[in-house]
Amino acid sequence: MGDVVRLCVVSDIHGNLHALEAVLEDVRRTGADMLVVAGDLVHQGPRPAETLDLLRGLDGGRLGALRVIRGNTDRHLLEDAPVPAGADAAERQAGTP
Repeated sequence: MGDVVRLCVVSDIHGNLHALEAVLEDVRRTGADMLVVAGDLVHQGPRPAETLDLLRGLDGGRLGALRVIRGNTDRHLLEDAPVPAGADAAERQAGTP
């Protein structure tokens, strides 16, 4: 049996700073080889700026390598376009990853 890779994937944070802090504390405690943040970082959340600051400040260490993938709401925010209601379902139907 080969090496075991410990992978942590978190997504749809939506500005929920306290939940993100709890997840990151668990990852630090248990260790991970890689942390993947799979998008939808801040839209419609209670603490978007603080959440983004925390994500920007991650340095690996006990979190392992870090990869961030842009989600559908992140794309809309970066394009300065309003996020349409039901964007998740509409994008899935259109085949947008």
